[in-house]
Amino acid sequence: MNKIEAVIFDMDGVIVDSSWYWIEVLSNIIKDHGDTITDQDKNNITGCSDDYELEILSHYIKKNKEELRQIRTDYINDHPIQYDHHIKPGIYELLNYLKEKGILISLASSSPLKDIHRMIKELHLEEYFKVIMSGELVKKAKPDPQIYLDTVRLLNIPKANILVVEDSIYGIQSAMNAGLEVLVLKTPEYDFDNQIYHIFDTHFDIIKEIAKINKYR
Repeated sequence: MNKIEAVIFDMDGVIVDSSWYWIEVLSNIIKDHGDTITDQDKNNITGCSDDYELEILSHYIKKNKEELRQIRTDYINDHPIQYDHHIKPGIYELLNYLKEKGILISLASSSPLKDIHRMIKELHLEEYFKVIMSGELVKKAKPDPQIYLDTVRLLNIPKANILVVEDSIYGIQSAMNAGLEVLVLKTPEYDFDNQIYHIFDTHFDIIKEIAKINKYR
C-alpha cells in the first residue's frame, strides 16, 4: 500500500462510543408514543443518515418530517449525551500519533453538524481536524460515497494515500464506494468477516498498522 498522508474518521462508534445513544433516542421516542421499535430498525440506525432516522420514526409515529424532527430534537435536548463519558479508548493516542507524523486528519460523519462541533468542543479536539464533513452537507447519505468524495476533494490528496476508519456497514460501504481503503474498528453491533475487511480491535492496533504501512520505526 502507498504511504498514508491522510486519515478520515467516522464519529459515532469510532471517536466516541455513541451508536447506542441514537438507538436509545429513537427507541424511547417510539415507546413514548405507544409502540416498540423492531430489532431490524435498531440495526438500521447505526451509521444511518439524519433523514433515515426520521423515516424510521415515521413508521411508528404518523406525523410529518418536521414534526418528527422537532420531537427528536426535544428529546435530545432533554437527554443530551455526555461525549466525554464515552470516548473510545486510544483515540487521543491515535490522533496525537497522526499529528506528530504529519498525517492530515479529517472527519466524515452522518451526524448533524451541531453534534459534531459539540463533540469536538467537549473532547477538546479542535486542533486535529483539517476537514469536517457532515451528512447535512451532502445530498446523499452513507452508503453513498458523496461524503467521502467531498472530503477527499477538500483534502486534495490522492485516494491511494488516504485511509478511512469506520465501524458501521453504511460507513464502510460509503468509503469503499468512494474507492478508499478502510480500516474497520471492531464493535459489538457487527460481526464482520476477517476475510473481506481489515478489522482492528482497538485504536492502538490501528497505530501499529499505520506504522507498518509507512515504515515508521
